[in-house]
Amino acid sequence: TFMYVPSVYGESNFQFDKGGDGIRIETNVSNYHHSITDQIQLMTKQKRSVVVFFQNNARLKDFTSSSFYHKLGRQKKLLTEDISNNDKEFVISKAATVGQVTISTAVFGRGTDFFCKDETIQRNGGVHVIQAFLSEEESEEIQIQGRTARQGKKGSYQMILLNSDLEEQFGLAKDWKDNNAKKDWYDCLSNAREKHRDAVCEKIEANLAIATEKDCNTHRYFDALLARDKNAASNIFSDIYTSFKKGFIPSSIELELAFLIDITGSMAPYAHAVVATIKTMLTGSGSILSKLNIKFPDIEFHLRVGAMGFRDIDDGSEQFVERISNEGGHFVDNDAFSIGFVDSILHKPSGGGDIAEDLLGAIDRSARWSGPDDWTSMIKFMLLLTDAPAHGCCANVPNVDNYSVRHPCGLTPESVADSLIKNDIDLFICSYNPAATSHTEKELAMKYLSHKDNPELREITAIPMVPGTHSQSTEALGGHGQHIIFVLDQSGSMQHSWPGVVAAYNGYITRLRQNQRYSDLVSVVQFGTFADVTVKKQPILGIPSDLKFGCDQHTIFLPA
Repeated sequence: TFMYVPSVYGESNFQFDKGGDGIRIETNVSNYHHSITDQIQLMTKQKRSVVVFFQNNARLKDFTSSSFYHKLGRQKKLLTEDISNNDKEFVISKAATVGQVTISTAVFGRGTDFFCKDETIQRNGGVHVIQAFLSEEESEEIQIQGRTARQGKKGSYQMILLNSDLEEQFGLAKDWKDNNAKKDWYDCLSNAREKHRDAVCEKIEANLAIATEKDCNTHRYFDALLARDKNAASNIFSDIYTSFKKGFIPSSIELELAFLIDITGSMAPYAHAVVATIKTMLTGSGSILSKLNIKFPDIEFHLRVGAMGFRDIDDGSEQFVERISNEGGHFVDNDAFSIGFVDSILHKPSGGGDIAEDLLGAIDRSARWSGPDDWTSMIKFMLLLTDAPAHGCCANVPNVDNYSVRHPCGLTPESVADSLIKNDIDLFICSYNPAATSHTEKELAMKYLSHKDNPELREITAIPMVPGTHSQSTEALGGHGQHIIFVLDQSGSMQHSWPGVVAAYNGYITRLRQNQRYSDLVSVVQFGTFADVTVKKQPILGIPSDLKFGCDQHTIFLPA
């Protein structure tokens, strides 16, 4: 049985437009702060008061440090845990007066009485509450809503949320609001919150079960001591010590592995090696899963693989080649399918332009994959396979980096490291030109290691795929590479073969261009009785394709 007691103040005058402007979702911090400011100014112009609740002090300070906060005029107060009790009482008492803006942390959303006695505010709709975060607990949201429309008074409530918070804290996809009608947004948020809460409860229950087992073992240990059973006590103590040292080991673990593969022209010599490497990692006795199963026989491992080929910034629509499932995800558990996709994108490597490649763009794009099952596993890896440095990481070497000053998307090693850390992804850089990629590896490793959200001091791992003696530094690539000299016989006997000679010459030059050998120089010496230098130390992009036949009568090698 239960008893229902209606409110002594009659029908509620609380307003929350769930299907309209009561919920705003912003895609970046600037728009988020602008939207909060815009709503505050709208309400104060209507001669109402506003109370804004941020999740914590850090988020509140982000807002008060922004330029938008200073647009709110002088009639604003902060309500935080670190001010004195007298100041708190004063701010709370002033909160429900005309034109007043109160910026508060969530802790004051429970039990604080912002009672409105101002009739002007009442005539214009009452106190307006803005909640700038989604509560993990529905009860907290209800409490914050209760800071307005108190004791029969009028009042309104609104949510202004940052989409990236919803992605990170509640697992919503980046484009979730685009795939749902606005009238359904609140239900989507509630469902995401419920799933998050269920996951938290499951974790608590699992930890409680472990703690209960340890508590029982502890009691058994002391019972054995009291019974003077040394052998039993020793065995139980050994079990307790082992359990504390080993910790909780799950019965199954899912891993996600993303291959980011440089498919520009310079990777052509390594295409078959890349496919073979990935095939070895995914299949056979030397595969990742085989090795894990041998080392941890009590754990069932599941590996899902994603793959993306990337070219350079100036390759436009062909820059990224991705495999996306019908559901919008990038990871699959079909090894044959993954190997087939990798083989297809490495069939004819092409593009690239300068020596440096868009490594930062590839890493950032993959880290931001937001399909329904993307980056949801316990363990996440990213393998970058390349032979080139990243834009902006070439130490001012000429002829190497067309974007040495600024990435077109504003990406930096620091921002890319931030994307990896926020998504809990470990990065391995597999280099087919270690001397050229070393500076990039050091820059990324330093930003990753020193990131404020990396207390475990996890590191980026660099793996040389060829010996260092087989690689060229960016300094060598940026000056001049090889000087290639064609010595061509143009004596009379070669007249009918000359078109084939020119075709072979052009075919070789084409392969050099496909492999991005732009720092190489080319010379052509044509000889018969005498020798002529028809092309002298020209970059491969500027050399002629048509070589004129000289038609000398004799073949004399010495002048050439």
